[in-house]
Amino acid sequence: SETWKNWRLSRTGLDTAVVQDPGAWYVRACPGVKRAFEEVWETPELIVSMDAVILWRPWWIKSSWMPITEGLHLDQNPFHKPSLETVQGMVPLLPVSMASGGLKVIPRSHTEAAKDEL
Repeated sequence: SETWKNWRLSRTGLDTAVVQDPGAWYVRACPGVKRAFEEVWETPELIVSMDAVILWRPWWIKSSWMPITEGLHLDQNPFHKPSLETVQGMVPLLPVSMASGGLKVIPRSHTEAAKDEL
């Protein structure tokens, strides 16, 4: 836990300092990750951006390291970018469980009807 103690991380775990590190690029370039985005965009020619990674301290060691959520939010403004312009991905490097949490997507939140409710 000594290593983690000195690392400044927000409780959400969002970190922009390591996004260009070799480990982040390795995950981005994994064949399965690339293939998923190729299928979404129907092309192997991709432009990749990574603005942040999520790093959580091992909270089972120290309870004050328990991560908190950002809460529900929109990653793409549905009024200024009404079409599919970006796709966000998440690659957990450890198993995801009810205890660790994960990504929550609201069904049909991408539809025109959902925009009318905003």
